[in-house]
Amino acid sequence: MPDQKKLLAWSQCSTDYPNKSVRAPGQTIVDLFQVQVESRPDHVAVVFEDEEISYRALNTKANRLAHYLMTMGVGAERLTGLCVQCSIEMVTGLLGILKSGSKEESIEWQLGSYRNELLQEIKKNMKKRITVDNFSTV
Repeated sequence: MPDQKKLLAWSQCSTDYPNKSVRAPGQTIVDLFQVQVESRPDHVAVVFEDEEISYRALNTKANRLAHYLMTMGVGAERLTGLCVQCSIEMVTGLLGILKSGSKEESIEWQLGSYRNELLQEIKKNMKKRITVDNFSTV
């Protein structure tokens, strides 16, 4: 029973945003990210293993992806799949999809030989127009 109490205590991870004066009601994660880009562009935004990227560089890459997705017809009311290994590119992909106005749906990367088959099936049978897969489209 004590282990169960510890587990429950550790899983209580909800928290308020630390600085409510910065966040206005209705702000999205893209809005909050943009505040960081403008206030600290050269600070490290994401670290993954031995890689890191600044807010400015991450914003540039996410904007590039967002603009590309919009030229492909992605936008509001469209679901865009994201199938990328855990990496800085995953964060870039998520931000790019959100900046395009689309909704993101994560697709499990660890699917082995079935991955490409699944991506093709999703595109064919679902309402997804685009699936971002290491920044190539299927």
